[in-house]
Amino acid sequence: MISPMPNEDRNCGVRFVDRLRPLGPILDFSREGWTVWDCAPILHEGRVHVFFTRWRTPEEGSSPDAQWYLGSEIVHAVSDDVLGPYEIRQVVLRKEGGDGSWDDSAVINPKIYRIGERFALCYTGCRARRHDTQAIGLLVADSLDGPWTNLSADAPIIAPGEKPEAFDGYLCNNPAMLVHPSGEIWIYYKGRPRLPGAGAGPMRIGLATAKTLEGLYVKYSENPVLDLAPLSFEDPFVWREDDAYCMLASELDNPICILEQNGGLLFRSKDGLAWGPPEPGYPSPRKLFGTAQRMEEPNILFDGDRPSHLFATLGGGAGAGFHGFVFEVAEG
Repeated sequence: MISPMPNEDRNCGVRFVDRLRPLGPILDFSREGWTVWDCAPILHEGRVHVFFTRWRTPEEGSSPDAQWYLGSEIVHAVSDDVLGPYEIRQVVLRKEGGDGSWDDSAVINPKIYRIGERFALCYTGCRARRHDTQAIGLLVADSLDGPWTNLSADAPIIAPGEKPEAFDGYLCNNPAMLVHPSGEIWIYYKGRPRLPGAGAGPMRIGLATAKTLEGLYVKYSENPVLDLAPLSFEDPFVWREDDAYCMLASELDNPICILEQNGGLLFRSKDGLAWGPPEPGYPSPRKLFGTAQRMEEPNILFDGDRPSHLFATLGGGAGAGFHGFVFEVAEG
């Protein structure tokens, strides 16, 4: 839901969009036949680690949205610089169908976090090559190089709602983790209800919480926490800055814009539950380059507690493949 926030409570500093400086593309493997998505960074021991999704690029003219759930993998890469070059370290999780698990077809939407002395990687998976089976999984490890323990090996940690009309009755995906000041683990995620005729309803953001990283994750009783229906937005990334909660999200090709097609949205909150109205989060490719491309899946790299860089997915338009893109984030 949307709640007004007085100006004095909007304390994420200077407008986030005004703190961004575009640096350039990363992880462009289009010549090798790969589509790259979801570049999730983390800084560890002076090096930049990125966990991203890739799948074989479809034929020209085919949308990546119709291809990823036919088979994809989450990959770990590392570099001494945010712009690379990046060395592929390992394939963390690969799914191509057939093993009967809840995520047997494909995996996508990785996000990587340091939680105490461990690393947590949450992701979206689906089964049977069906878009409406998306649910959320979680891997943990003592090292970014693994080995990774799959806490969701038997079942997702967050699954679609049991009732079709629930805000997440069709699917749940796009997980974004936050350690609450209470010590609880909060996971924000996108949900869509199932409409009569098996179609998907509007995109909204919900919340599930747990006392420990291992779970059990319980959905917030007042879900969804953020609702702009019928307009579409997704890909939340949530963090705390200056004692406020901040959420970046992607605006899609809405017939009526929320703010800017294929640009970013920034929401603010005092408690992580009641969110203020959107303001610009990051510029669209049209504003940056004058091109009709897509930019989505925002993820932030932190240097300590300070956002230092914004990573996003960029591509599409005029046959351009999808890859990562990096902005520098100035101090607020």
